[in-house]
Amino acid sequence: MQTLLQQVIAKVAELPPEEQEAIAMRWLQELEDELAWERSFSATTEEQWAKMVARVREAIEAGETEPLENLLTERE
Repeated sequence: MQTLLQQVIAKVAELPPEEQEAIAMRWLQELEDELAWERSFSATTEEQWAKMVARVREAIEAGETEPLENLLTERE
C-alpha cells in the first residue's frame, strides 16, 4: 500500500465510526465511477473515437458543446 494512502486511512480511522462509513461509501462510489469511465473508454473503438471527434468539431464550429457522457453512450 502506498504511504499516502496509509496516512489517509490512519486519519480516517481516528474518526467516529459513522464518519468512517460515510467516507468509505464516498470512496467506493468514486472508485466505481472511475472504473465505469475506464470501461467505457476502453470499449470505444478507433472508428467511434473518430466519429466523436467529428461531432465535437462540428459542435465547436457551431458554438455548441455536448457532454462527453452523451458522446460515449451514443457510440455507433
